[in-house]
Amino acid sequence: MRKITSAIAICLSLTGCFGDDTTETTTTLPSVTLYQGNGYSIEIPNDWEIMEKQQLTSNFPAATDATFRNNIKNELYTDNIVVSIRNLDESANYVDFAKGMQANAQKSLLDYVQTDSQERTMEIGELKIPTITYQFQGRKSPLDPVINFQELYTVHNGLGYSVTASYHSTTSEKSINTLQNILNSFTLQ
Repeated sequence: MRKITSAIAICLSLTGCFGDDTTETTTTLPSVTLYQGNGYSIEIPNDWEIMEKQQLTSNFPAATDATFRNNIKNELYTDNIVVSIRNLDESANYVDFAKGMQANAQKSLLDYVQTDSQERTMEIGELKIPTITYQFQGRKSPLDPVINFQELYTVHNGLGYSVTASYHSTTSEKSINTLQNILNSFTLQ
């Protein structure tokens, strides 16, 4: 049996396990909530569901810090975002972290195809933190639909952060843009 990489496995399984309790949130704009997690913040649409670490079941990998799910349900797949944090060696860098995570994704997904990668810089005050985002697609099993992923990776203070957006190929352009806006809003504190 193939072992699915943590964030990908969570993304593939987020179709009906969310509660209503939300904490540690601050409203910033009428349409989004600034969610503040363990050393990061991310803007989530107000109508999305939020599941924090303490609400996660044992089915979720320990590295998962929070998950967010679109309120528009799809019978095939529901768009979602997963934030994971891993302890790394102090000498680890974002490129090695991203390559390792992508190697795991390639091993765990059938029909894996990387479609793009981009590097950018995240600013924390005067500090510039490099990030890399990979876009790829694959399926969990031969009978599952192809799922698209956009995964941002960065490393800061010995922690590896991965933020995974996932969606079905039939997802609307508007929903894809929302996912990209969420991913781009991720910042370290």
